Amino acid sequence: MIEKEKIEAIKNGVDLVALVESRGIKLKKNGKSWFGLCPFHDDHNPSLSINPSTNLWQCFGCGAGGDVIRFVELFDLVDFKEAVKRLSDNDFKAAGKSNRMRVRRLRKKKIRSLKPITALP
Repeated sequence: MIEKEKIEAIKNGVDLVALVESRGIKLKKNGKSWFGLCPFHDDHNPSLSINPSTNLWQCFGCGAGGDVIRFVELFDLVDFKEAVKRLSDNDFKAAGKSNRMRVRRLRKKKIRSLKPITALP
């Protein structure tokens, strides 16, 4: 059995925005929430909403939602114990702006390093 304290530490300590972005889902900030395409159904309009202050997510298209553990369960197709194990061994613990800013800086650096496409003769 997994201790309640460990579960709460994961739910509160893992940066949900960074976790979702690490799974290849592009998010855009709108107000206090982040929005992106839901990976759990054929989504064409951003219906996945993440509230970083509560560290919860909800899809307004398919109705799926929950915390970081539930997201890993559904995305990785694993059970609760395996999701907790995976989140215990991750790099998403530093929840907050600094981690998201670091990810953005790395993305911009990567984009700048791409060579421009030149026109064919």
